[in-house]
Amino acid sequence: MEDVDKGINILLKESNIHFDNLLTKLKKHNKTFYKIAHEIVEYDPNDEEQSWLKQYGLIKDHDDIAVVSNKIYKKRFLKSKKLQDKMIPCNCSLCANSQEPHLYKLKDLKERIKKGKFEIECYKSFETVNVLELIDETHLPEKPREKSSSKNTIFISYSHNDEIWKDKLIKHLKVLQRQNMLNIWDDRQLKAGDQWFEKIKNALNEATVAVMMVSADFLDSNFILSEEVPVLLKKREREGLRIVPIIIKPCVWQAIGWLSKMQAVPKDGVPLMKYSEYEIEDSLANIAMDIAKCIKK
Repeated sequence: MEDVDKGINILLKESNIHFDNLLTKLKKHNKTFYKIAHEIVEYDPNDEEQSWLKQYGLIKDHDDIAVVSNKIYKKRFLKSKKLQDKMIPCNCSLCANSQEPHLYKLKDLKERIKKGKFEIECYKSFETVNVLELIDETHLPEKPREKSSSKNTIFISYSHNDEIWKDKLIKHLKVLQRQNMLNIWDDRQLKAGDQWFEKIKNALNEATVAVMMVSADFLDSNFILSEEVPVLLKKREREGLRIVPIIIKPCVWQAIGWLSKMQAVPKDGVPLMKYSEYEIEDSLANIAMDIAKCIKK
C-alpha cells in the first residue's frame, strides 16, 4: 500500500501529457466538475456537461450520483493552479471553515459586478453573500495585521440612522487597512464599560483624515454638531486635517456655512442614494483611493 501511495504522489507531481490533455478539456466545464467533486449531485444522462465529462472518463454514474471517476483525477485537478485561479471559495457561515466550500467562477463574479449585481446565493447554505467581499478576501494578499500608525487614523463622523452607508464606505477602506496604510475609527469600536466620550476625543485628536457622512440626520445631531464638528474644524485650521464630506442623502448642506465651503463628494454634491448600486460602489472606491493618496502625501 505504501508503494502505491508513493506511485500516486509521483503521478500527481510529474508532468504527464495524459493529465495535461484532460486538464485542457476539463477547463471547458470546470464548474460542473468542482460541483460534482464537492457536493452530492444527481447523475443526469441528459445533462450536456455531465455527459461531456463522462465521455472523457472524468466522472461516472455511481448509484445515480455523479462522482469523480478516479481519486487521482480529483487530487490532480482540484489542486491545479490553472483551475484554482478561476474559482473563488464561498465565505458564507457554512463554507467559511469548510474544507469543501462552494466555489464560484471568478469570471462570473466580475460579470455580476459589471451589471450592478453585488449579491449571490450559496448553493450549499442558501445564504446571500457579498460578491465584492468574495473577490477582496480571495485576491488581496494577507499581511500581518500590525496596528496602523495613529497619524493615519481615518475618523468617520456619521448619524446612527445612516449606519448602512457608513458600513458601505468601511468595506472599501478596509481594503487599505489590510495593507497597513491606515486605521479606521468609528464609534462602533467602543466597548461596554469604555469611557466613550474620552475615546471619541482621543480618536478626534489622532485623526489626519475625517469623513463626514452628510444627511439631514447628520446635520440634526446635537452631539455631532457640538462635540465632533468644532474639534475637526479647529484641527483642520491648525494642523491641516483633511475633511471629506460625503453627501449620502438629499439635505440642505449648502445652507451650512462651514460645510458649503468644503469640496463635497460625489461630484457636484449629488447624493449617493441617487445613484445605482454599481455607481455607489464605484464612487466609494474612488473616495477610498483619494484618501489613500492623501495619506501618502
